[in-house]
Amino acid sequence: MKRLEQDVFYSTTFAGEAVSIAAALACIDEMQRVDALAEVMKLGNQIHTIYACHALAMGLTDETSVIGYPSRPVFKWKREDLKAVFLETMVEQGVLCQGYINVMVAHGDTMDRLDRAIAAGLHAVSLRLNRDVEVRCA
Repeated sequence: MKRLEQDVFYSTTFAGEAVSIAAALACIDEMQRVDALAEVMKLGNQIHTIYACHALAMGLTDETSVIGYPSRPVFKWKREDLKAVFLETMVEQGVLCQGYINVMVAHGDTMDRLDRAIAAGLHAVSLRLNRDVEVRCA
């Protein structure tokens, strides 16, 4: 360390920057206040249930399933063309995803929209398969 003090010039652009530290601490406080981990797990489990229920009701369990941790549900497809139909319909419904969802607390305000989008996406797949089945889960 002595040599660094004398022979080496050391500098960083943001060495004295404390705003990001304050922001991180504020985020941690908010996450604790709303019990973010428990909320994310609850919402993720709801997404798993919604997807599985619609897939079962529409007779699509041979083509798709939902896997992964509750915090990151992944919509698994056997056929890429059906996945594309599902994802395109999700986008048309105002939900942008790439076949998985990184769940966050804010999703709590959008679960009805997500439910409708998943149902619409799976219904579009059933139409593609000439199975015009649309059954809503409760």
